[in-house]
Amino acid sequence: MIYPGQPIPPLLGEPWPEGVVYRALTVGWATTDVVDDQTPEGDEWATHVLSARCTGHNCGFEAGGSDWQTFKFHAADGPPREYVAMRFQLQTEAQRHAENCRAMRRPVVEEENASAAR
Repeated sequence: MIYPGQPIPPLLGEPWPEGVVYRALTVGWATTDVVDDQTPEGDEWATHVLSARCTGHNCGFEAGGSDWQTFKFHAADGPPREYVAMRFQLQTEAQRHAENCRAMRRPVVEEENASAAR
């Protein structure tokens, strides 16, 4: 719990990664993310692959991402009912996982940051 006057953890101020449509904070201050990985296919058509994963180090929680969680639809038509249901199911699984996961995110070491910048 965050109390008044307590500094906000850096995680809460980070921008969400590309494609994340739902994020839940875990007990260990990692996140479980539901991702809509979109692949454009011309005139406003796109293939959407839904998946969920935990950012906790060595946690291993993953859901979705298979053929039956792949949807193709036109932006003007909006998502089909099956897509909405699958996204809700993954959000529910991600939330359930977040309520119990104590795995923490692996910290980024300053040396790694310097190496990446080169």
